[in-house]
Amino acid sequence: DTYITTVEPLKVPLLPYPRSHHTKELTTHIKHAINSLKQKPPKIIILHFHSPSQPHYLPHTPHHALANYTIHSPADFILRHHPHLVQ
Repeated sequence: DTYITTVEPLKVPLLPYPRSHHTKELTTHIKHAINSLKQKPPKIIILHFHSPSQPHYLPHTPHHALANYTIHSPADFILRHHPHLVQ
Protein backbone atom coordinates (compact mmCIF):
# COMPACT_ATOMS: atom_id res chain seq x y z
CA ASP A 1 0.00 0.00 0.00
CA THR A 2 1.19 3.48 -0.82
CA TYR A 3 1.39 5.90 2.10
CA ILE A 4 1.15 9.58 1.16
CA THR A 5 1.94 12.39 3.56
CA THR A 6 2.07 16.13 2.98
CA VAL A 7 5.21 18.11 3.73
CA GLU A 8 4.16 21.58 2.65
CA PRO A 9 4.03 22.24 -0.21
CA LEU A 10 4.82 18.70 -1.40
CA LYS A 11 2.92 15.45 -1.23
CA VAL A 12 5.40 12.69 -0.47
CA PRO A 13 4.37 9.12 -1.35
CA LEU A 14 6.20 6.24 0.31
CA LEU A 15 6.05 2.94 -1.59
CA PRO A 16 7.01 0.06 0.71
CA TYR A 17 8.23 -3.25 -0.68
CA PRO A 18 8.64 -5.80 2.13
CA ARG A 19 10.41 -8.40 -0.03
CA SER A 20 12.51 -6.95 -2.80
CA HIS A 21 13.74 -9.67 -5.11
CA HIS A 22 14.59 -8.31 -8.55
CA THR A 23 11.88 -9.83 -10.76
CA LYS A 24 10.13 -8.71 -13.92
CA GLU A 25 6.83 -8.43 -12.01
CA LEU A 26 8.41 -6.19 -9.37
CA THR A 27 10.13 -3.88 -11.85
CA THR A 28 6.89 -3.60 -13.87
CA HIS A 29 4.95 -2.75 -10.69
CA ILE A 30 7.55 -0.15 -9.65
CA LYS A 31 7.49 1.53 -13.06
CA HIS A 32 3.68 1.72 -13.15
CA ALA A 33 3.45 2.94 -9.54
CA ILE A 34 6.00 5.70 -10.08
CA ASN A 35 4.47 6.81 -13.39
CA SER A 36 1.03 6.92 -11.78
CA LEU A 37 2.28 9.01 -8.84
CA LYS A 38 4.27 11.38 -11.07
CA GLN A 39 1.05 12.40 -12.87
CA LYS A 40 0.17 14.90 -10.11
CA PRO A 41 3.32 16.85 -9.24
CA PRO A 42 4.92 18.29 -7.23
CA LYS A 43 5.95 15.09 -5.53
CA ILE A 44 9.02 13.41 -4.18
CA ILE A 45 8.65 9.64 -4.50
CA ILE A 46 10.36 7.42 -1.93
CA LEU A 47 10.66 3.66 -2.36
CA HIS A 48 11.34 1.63 0.75
CA PHE A 49 12.84 -1.85 0.35
CA HIS A 50 13.44 -4.55 2.91
CA SER A 51 16.71 -6.37 2.23
CA PRO A 52 16.16 -10.07 2.73
CA SER A 53 19.81 -10.97 3.32
CA GLN A 54 21.52 -11.07 6.67
CA PRO A 55 24.08 -11.04 8.34
CA HIS A 56 25.81 -9.19 5.47
CA TYR A 57 26.90 -5.59 5.93
CA LEU A 58 26.71 -4.72 2.22
CA PRO A 59 23.87 -5.34 -0.24
CA HIS A 60 24.28 -8.07 -2.86
CA THR A 61 24.53 -7.50 -6.62
CA PRO A 62 20.79 -8.18 -7.30
CA HIS A 63 19.97 -5.41 -4.81
CA HIS A 64 22.29 -3.04 -6.70
CA ALA A 65 20.51 -3.90 -9.95
CA LEU A 66 17.08 -3.25 -8.42
CA ALA A 67 18.25 0.05 -6.90
CA ASN A 68 19.74 1.11 -10.24
CA TYR A 69 16.52 0.23 -12.07
CA THR A 70 14.41 2.05 -9.47
CA ILE A 71 16.37 5.29 -9.46
CA HIS A 72 16.09 5.41 -13.26
CA SER A 73 12.31 4.76 -13.11
CA PRO A 74 12.59 7.68 -11.84
CA ALA A 75 12.21 7.45 -8.07
CA ASP A 76 13.57 10.38 -6.12
CA PHE A 77 14.85 8.50 -3.09
CA ILE A 78 15.47 4.84 -2.23
CA LEU A 79 15.61 3.54 1.32
CA ARG A 80 16.87 -0.01 1.84
CA HIS A 81 17.31 -1.69 5.18
CA HIS A 82 17.26 -4.92 7.04
CA PRO A 83 15.72 -4.70 10.49
CA HIS A 84 18.64 -6.41 12.22
CA LEU A 85 21.55 -4.76 10.45
CA VAL A 86 22.42 -1.40 8.89
CA GLN A 87 23.44 -1.96 5.24
